[in-house]
Amino acid sequence: MDWYFDNGYIIDFDKEKYIQNTFQSSLLNCEKINPGNNFGILYDFEIETINKYRSPYKPLNKSILFLLLSYIKAFTWIRTNELSGHSEKSKKNKPEIFYSQFQTIATFIGSDRKMIARATKVLEELGLIKTHRMPRYKDSNDKWHTDDIIYICPYRFIWRNNQVVQCTKEEYNYKKELEYGILFLREQKYVSKKFYQN
Repeated sequence: MDWYFDNGYIIDFDKEKYIQNTFQSSLLNCEKINPGNNFGILYDFEIETINKYRSPYKPLNKSILFLLLSYIKAFTWIRTNELSGHSEKSKKNKPEIFYSQFQTIATFIGSDRKMIARATKVLEELGLIKTHRMPRYKDSNDKWHTDDIIYICPYRFIWRNNQVVQCTKEEYNYKKELEYGILFLREQKYVSKKFYQN
């Protein structure tokens, strides 16, 4: 909780009152945690998986893993209007991926680049995300960069017959979404002034 308070995520936190098995309410800093209209859902099994994880590297704590997973889920593109299904074209135009750089994520959630890299590796080892590192690229100033990472959730859940169920591979194929994500970024490279090396 100290980390959340020190980094501005909660406003009124008294660590003297925060002891195990004692309820304490705190105000959330919505400006810090609310990224516009974006949101993500953390499932109970994801929370349990992270809570069971014991890091051999002490600075990498569960809070950072939760923050990173929440950030990835909040900024993953979601296609809307699923009643009629999705054509291959709509899947290619808006793949359900999130892409960013370690430094960008670190700046947003108040951590450092190396910690985000470690946390990404742990979340992937836990099976909560899959990643793909894009090839290095040259920006409009002729400088090379190697940090673009595509993040994708390897599973998806939907509401069917009054219950939440995991999608079948035919309904959601993360490998196909990843392919579409790679194609999307390669096609957008000139728009964003990123020139990926082939």
